[in-house]
Amino acid sequence: MRLSTVLLLIQFIILGAISLSHAQEKPSRFSLALGAGYADFYPFSTSDGLTFEHYRPSLLARADYRVRDQASVFAQVGYLSSSESNQASILFNGDLLLLNDSVDMRSVPFSLGLAYQIPAGRVFLNLEVAGELHFFRYTAEQTQRLPQGEVRMASQRDADKRALGYSIAAGPEWPISKRLALAAQAGYRAVEVNGLRFSDIMQPSEVSLDIDGFFFESFLRIQL
Repeated sequence: MRLSTVLLLIQFIILGAISLSHAQEKPSRFSLALGAGYADFYPFSTSDGLTFEHYRPSLLARADYRVRDQASVFAQVGYLSSSESNQASILFNGDLLLLNDSVDMRSVPFSLGLAYQIPAGRVFLNLEVAGELHFFRYTAEQTQRLPQGEVRMASQRDADKRALGYSIAAGPEWPISKRLALAAQAGYRAVEVNGLRFSDIMQPSEVSLDIDGFFFESFLRIQL
């Protein structure tokens, strides 16, 4: 989370300076935003019984174009990553083996969507729906070690995958100045990935990702 905090501070400084330098100009229909948050990245399991489910920090950048007073279209790119490991011990041919399974997964989601903004006093309520294209990079590794530390066997498999999905989100947006606004929203994302396979030492495993989970994010928006 330190990286996310630093990025948020940097974007406040940079975008704030840009906003002040353009304070006398009329805002256009375009806006840019940078943000960070948490996403359910991701529940997944393998055929050998490993299961991981954790929320992870996420980063995002987006561009909006207002087609009407309260309606806009937007394009967004994000970045999410997760690394997990699991340890166990088994008795194999009279030897005690220490098993370590590790999984590293990264995703770059591209989103195209529609947003609608409802005035609510001094703030606005944003409602969004988007289609998503995820680019996954998946690495699975298993290592067998003897108690003395000697590596007996190791296997690794990398896989790349693309998958389609959708997301919906809602949340408030607070105007800070004529051009600057801070938004926060919660949403739900659904992406299903099939066909990720890798070979364990003991037996083949198939990985399926059913990425149905909530996400929370905030971003700073500047009207160009």
